[in-house]
Amino acid sequence: MLLPHRQRNNTMFSSCKTFEIPLSILFLLIRLFEVNCMCFMLHVTDEERTCAELANLGKTPVLEFYQTNSESPKFVDYLDCVFLKWNFTTPTGSILFDNIIVSRGLAWKMSRMCEDTFSLIIELTEEFKKSAIFCKENPPSVLSPFTVRKCISENYRLSSRAVKT
Repeated sequence: MLLPHRQRNNTMFSSCKTFEIPLSILFLLIRLFEVNCMCFMLHVTDEERTCAELANLGKTPVLEFYQTNSESPKFVDYLDCVFLKWNFTTPTGSILFDNIIVSRGLAWKMSRMCEDTFSLIIELTEEFKKSAIFCKENPPSVLSPFTVRKCISENYRLSSRAVKT
């Protein structure tokens, strides 16, 4: 009686093994798709779009404000709004550095920077975390979403230049 039971189990396990390779390939394709999509996020999310409308950014793309490090009052208003939506500030305006540091997509949220290879994504994420920690320990004299974003972005750029030279 034990022999037929074992045969059934072996048959069951051998049929499961046929799914190992396709599932592995499927997982790999999902990971590749996820990584490749990182740099195609050039659109704004619904919460960012809402904040852009509230700040009256008009037709000026949000990306342009990030790339030029704009000091426009409209961009300041936009950052106040998205920091609140991302839970980077309290409703009273206090900066929540710990939330910033553990945030997913920090490089994108602070500087609209992205990478499409997994190792570079990890490196970029770690460098932005280091920069956020630096800004937490050495905060700007005036704490606001605008000054914190600027601190993190500028310190990332400084640390990345120092590493490359």
